[in-house]
This record gives sequence, C-alpha cells and structure tokens, in this order.
Amino acid sequence: MQEGVLISRSDKMIEINHDEELIALQIDTSKFHMFNPVANRIWEIVKTPISLTDLCTILCDEFDIDIATCQIDVEELVQYLVNEKVIILIDG
Repeated sequence: MQEGVLISRSDKMIEINHDEELIALQIDTSKFHMFNPVANRIWEIVKTPISLTDLCTILCDEFDIDIATCQIDVEELVQYLVNEKVIILIDG
C-alpha cells in the first residue's frame, strides 16, 4: 500500500453487531460479510480514515502481534475488502 493512503469505511454499508462479530451488508453488491473480532476492531478504527501504519500501531497495542506481521495481514485484508467495496482507500 502506498505511503499517504488512508483506509476508511465505504458509506455503502449496513451493519449489525452479533456477539463479538459484525455482520455487514454492502448495499451495491448485496453481499453479506461476517467480521471476526479482529476484523470488527479494524472496522471500528477505520470509521475515521487512518493510515496502515497507524492502524497497525493501534492493533499491536491491543493484540499480541508484531508490526511486520500486522502490516502484511492487515494489508491483505484491506485489499480484499477494497475489492468487495467494503473499504475505500483515500489519497492522503
């Protein structure tokens, strides 16, 4: 992911929390997505646009993961969610 790009939620989502998971509907594609607790936490954080580095800094403070692994895993998830029109990338 390029430096300066911010990660944010798509405004085309309807969501509901169920236990520790999130169920989200992408309005344009009519696809449902279930987020596990970690993905749900990422979803909460990206309510406000944030860089990958800052997102991973927060996640490393909250979960038992190192920054390098976090960046690889989160970038992979973000790319998937961008393709699914759940997350958007903003030039910072």
